[in-house]
Amino acid sequence: MFYSDIQKYWSPDLFSRIGFPPFSNTNNYGLFIEERMVGDQAFGVGKVKYITGTKSEESIDEINTVVTFDSGLTEPTIQIERKLSGYKAMFPQFILDFVQDEAKKTELKEDVLLYLDEDAKLSDVSFQNDNSKVAGKETFVAKGTIQGANFIEKSGTKTLLKVGMLIGPQAEMYNKEPRKLPVSTQFTRQYVRKITINIPQGVTVKNPETLNFNIVTNDEAALQSGFISSYEMKGNQLIVTIREFYNKVNYPVSEYEMYEKVINGAANFNKLVLVLE
Repeated sequence: MFYSDIQKYWSPDLFSRIGFPPFSNTNNYGLFIEERMVGDQAFGVGKVKYITGTKSEESIDEINTVVTFDSGLTEPTIQIERKLSGYKAMFPQFILDFVQDEAKKTELKEDVLLYLDEDAKLSDVSFQNDNSKVAGKETFVAKGTIQGANFIEKSGTKTLLKVGMLIGPQAEMYNKEPRKLPVSTQFTRQYVRKITINIPQGVTVKNPETLNFNIVTNDEAALQSGFISSYEMKGNQLIVTIREFYNKVNYPVSEYEMYEKVINGAANFNKLVLVLE
C-alpha cells in the first residue's frame, strides 16, 4: 500500500512498518490502482510505476568501540556500542518479541555485541528499544564491555593490535571468471564504525597510515557505493572513522568489478594489524 500524503509504503505483513515494507517488494515495478468516480460508479484505474526502496541512511549498522590497554599491553578492555536502524534492526526488534525463554532472549541480544568476538567475556550489558513496538521508528541500541585478549598478539617488544577485527567479520568476493549476471542486494544500507584507541604514555603506533582507505564506485548519476576510512590523533587517542555504504540495490555487470572492490576493501580492512611499540 502507498500513502500518497506521506509518500511511504506499507504492507500488511508481520515484519512490516510504515516506510519499511518487505524489501523484496521494493526496487521493482508494481501496479498502482486508484479509485475514480464516474457519476455514481466507482472504477479502478491502474498504472505501472516503480516502487522505490528506502535510502541507505535509513538502515544503518553502527559500531562505536573504545579500546583501553592495561599497563602490560596484554589484554585491552573494549567498550562497545552497537546501533541498528531500519531493515538492519529487523532481527532484534521483531524476532525478540517471539522468544519466550528469557535466558535465550538475553543470549540472542548479547550476540549483537559478540558479533566482534563470539568467545569474548561480556559485561556491563544494556539494551534500548529491543522490541517490535518501536521498529521502524527508534534505533536498537546495545552496549557492553569485553576483554579483548583475542585482539592482541605479542612480537618481541611490539604489541600487535588486530584493529580490523573491530569492524566485525567481513565477506570476500573473488571471481576467477568474468561476471555474467548482475548483482541484486536486499536493500540500500550503511555501515558506520568509530574506533577510539587510548594509547598509553610512551607507546608509539608505528603504522597508522595503513588505516586510510578510499574505495568508491560511481555511475553516470552519483556516488553509489564505497568504503572510506581515515584516522586522526587527538592527544593520546587514535580515532578511526569508517563509512561503508551501498546507495543502490541493483548493480549491472558493468559495475560489478567496482562493487567487488568495495566488498573486498572492507574485508582487507578487517585484516589490518596496528604495531604498538
